[in-house]
Parts: sequence; C-alpha cells; structure tokens
Amino acid sequence: MSGRTKMKSTFKLKNVQRALLAAGLIAATTGALASSTVSTSFQVQANVNAQCSISAVNLTFPAVDPLSSQTDGATTVTVKCTKNSAYTVGLNAGTTTGSTIAQRLMANGADLMDYNLYTDAGRSIIWGNSAGSWVAGTGAGMGTAQVLNVYGRVAAGQTNLAVGTFTEPTVTVTVTY
Repeated sequence: MSGRTKMKSTFKLKNVQRALLAAGLIAATTGALASSTVSTSFQVQANVNAQCSISAVNLTFPAVDPLSSQTDGATTVTVKCTKNSAYTVGLNAGTTTGSTIAQRLMANGADLMDYNLYTDAGRSIIWGNSAGSWVAGTGAGMGTAQVLNVYGRVAAGQTNLAVGTFTEPTVTVTVTY
C-alpha cells in the first residue's frame, strides 16, 4: 500500500471513529434527555351528604286497671344518622280523632282512653313534634344505632273505660336532619 492510500484509509478510519464517538455521545445525551420526567398532582375528594334512617318498636301497655293509679309502658325509637349530622326526632299526636300532643287518645270503638308519650323516665316532658318538645341529637355514623327511649303513661282516674283493647293505629315518628 502506498503512503497516500495508507493516509486515506487512516483518515477514513479516524473519521469513522470520530463519527461513531459523536453518535454515541449524541445517543447518550438523547437517552438522558428522554428519561427526564415532569409531574403534576391532582386532588381527590368526595362529599358526604347527611342521611338518617329511623325505626320504632310498638308500645304495648300492661293491663290497665281503671281503679288504680296510672299505667306505665315504654318502647324505643332507633336512629342512625351520618356522623356529626344534627337531627331532631318528633312524635305526632296520632290518628285517633281528638288526639293532641297534650292529650293523646286510644280508641276501642267509640270509647276513648287518655295516654301520653314522654322523653324522660319521670314522664314529665311530653314528646311532641315541634321545637322544645322533640328530641335532638347528633349522628354517630350510619353503622351506629342511637336508641331513644319513649316513655308512655295511661292516665289514672279513667273509671268509665269499656272492656277490650284500645289502640292508636299510627303515631308517626319523624326524623329531621
């Protein structure tokens, strides 16, 4: 090989080596750039609406003796409300004609028997369905039942009661939240 040919091939080889080195550097740089990241964030939220459910157990008084003192009975109302939800529970007068919150009535045909429902065991606070006469509370969560006692009393001195079963078919329990 002549000196000139040798120089050309050395020159070509050096150019090829330089080109390969440059390509490697470019690839390495491009690879490093390709692995760069950019990030952002987002928020996750859910709104919980107030919810309540309510159930009640029938109240059955023991046998009433019209010649003795009053007859007491009790039952429960169960409330489940979302945590921290304020609620009130009211009881209406019932559906017997003439019933009021102050004097609820049960009927046996045309005969009527006085009774009432109370928020306290001493039976001094009548349970109604307006401010001041309802029971207020705060929900403990839908999985946690809050049991409210309903205290009933048949008034004493009802000496003209007929034999038989007296009923109030529907006392409506309302939870407001």
